[in-house]
Amino acid sequence: ILERVLPVIQKKIQVRNIQLNLECPETLPSVYCDPEKAARVLFNLVVNGIKRTDAGGEITIRARRQDNSHFVEIGVTNTGKGFRQEDADRIAERFQSVSSKRAGRITGFGLGLNIANELVDRFCGQMCLLNVPGEGCTFSFTIPLAEREPVCHSYLKRVARLYGASCRVACISVSSMRSLPEGESGQLHALIESIVPAEAVVWRASLEHWDILGRSEDIQAAELDKRLRAALAASNEIHTTRPLTYPSFKVDEVLVDTAAAVAVKAFPLAETSEHFPSDA
Repeated sequence: ILERVLPVIQKKIQVRNIQLNLECPETLPSVYCDPEKAARVLFNLVVNGIKRTDAGGEITIRARRQDNSHFVEIGVTNTGKGFRQEDADRIAERFQSVSSKRAGRITGFGLGLNIANELVDRFCGQMCLLNVPGEGCTFSFTIPLAEREPVCHSYLKRVARLYGASCRVACISVSSMRSLPEGESGQLHALIESIVPAEAVVWRASLEHWDILGRSEDIQAAELDKRLRAALAASNEIHTTRPLTYPSFKVDEVLVDTAAAVAVKAFPLAETSEHFPSDA
């Protein structure tokens, strides 16, 4: 994530005569997010820090796995002014309320924080502000680990907060009819991601199997079947030497409530209840 934006960040900081410190261990675990969107968040937070840092000051980018959690935290600390406490409280309140449909935008501090806040919420993370007036502040955000349990847990909690405890979530399993090499699996993964709603979770359990979680009103098996057939046909017209095989579908639906979101270890990716066979 950092490598995607570091060259641009370094140029901006050099122009302002600000020192950049990096505290990012190489042993961090993989995380579940769109790396382009996560890089956008990081870039926006650094730009926000640059605006609030005087020449000769410092900006520090830190990344760590949170203690006793399934999240990685990325933070941007700047020396300098910090926020007035009332402004910091207002920003923190907006970060907490982003999970509600009634959440307002963070006004008076530019679009960067709003965009970052919305993107972090999309990949089921959370923004945080630690402020010391007159000394500086730290904006940080979390990303769930690339493990099925924390990803499902975070997604179910987000759905329950946004749409209520009775919201229904469709769980759709997609399996290839044959073994797939890494490259072909990657192509199929990209196709699946391109046809599901932006808020859905696409979890690649193996090179041949995907689990998709989304609100039942946004994602239905029959419609997904139709879209995937069309996407595969279009792809195979381009990649004629080794066309992708149409996968089979296993479909089930579960009811999301507060208990399910908390007790995600018991969350079932279910038995086959509906089947869309391959054309093969």
